Amino acid sequence: MIPTNTLVLTHVAFIMDGNRRWAKRNKLPLLLGHDTGAKCIEPIVEKAVELHIQYLTFWAFSTENWGRNKIEIEILMKIFRNMLDGPIIDRLIKKGVRLQTIGDLQKFPQDIIEKLQKKTDESKNNTVITVILALNYGGRDEL
Repeated sequence: MIPTNTLVLTHVAFIMDGNRRWAKRNKLPLLLGHDTGAKCIEPIVEKAVELHIQYLTFWAFSTENWGRNKIEIEILMKIFRNMLDGPIIDRLIKKGVRLQTIGDLQKFPQDIIEKLQKKTDESKNNTVITVILALNYGGRDEL
């Protein structure tokens, strides 16, 4: 039982920023910085479940990210594909994670849109925690 004077968080959002700086600081390739950042999602979700947080939002790709160089965008799309095809998302879904997206997905490659739809459909009845991926989502656009 949670004491009545305890702050209870229900929704926490993360801006996934700093992966390039981390890679440069550690003299690693850019891809490894972004990939390492993506792999942090699973332990964050697991900890949030322990803390009884109901919603997590990961601002994973903003509208401004389309302004990055073509190679970096291709790297990020490859990471999205790897995450959607790999074991991390499947493990989270098996643990009861409900996956949702916000943002305008139409700019993404069709295969990524289809994979996202498949994963959100697979997880639609899960109730342990809702993980929201903010993709092609931007504060400026919302204003």
